[in-house]
Amino acid sequence: GSLHITEVRRANGDDGPGCREDLRLVMFVASGNEPPWQVRIDEKGLRFRREGDKPTQPVTYRVEEPRKEELGYEADTPQGLLRISLKPELCRDSQTGARYAYRARVELEGKVWFGCAYFGELNRE
Repeated sequence: GSLHITEVRRANGDDGPGCREDLRLVMFVASGNEPPWQVRIDEKGLRFRREGDKPTQPVTYRVEEPRKEELGYEADTPQGLLRISLKPELCRDSQTGARYAYRARVELEGKVWFGCAYFGELNRE
């Protein structure tokens, strides 16, 4: 027998969460480094966290009209308007070497962060 891979959504090394991460109620997770940040949309809403931030309550988000193959989301946060765009393009985490199917771009307070993203089960409708 042989193995034929048609799509890679996420590939981690030994230190990644792998299949142990429960993604049933998650739409997507995007994160980046230098400085570390994470955006997560789940059944409760959107959370954006930077290194050193205190945990925040989830906020309501809006899905933007698709632009070409790019997916967009935005939310009004206590820090201002947060914009997220996800592009289907192979992305490599600069610290762990993990591979993801999407590139992420996040804008807030006039700053832009870049990273990688992967989808959870809420996205499979």
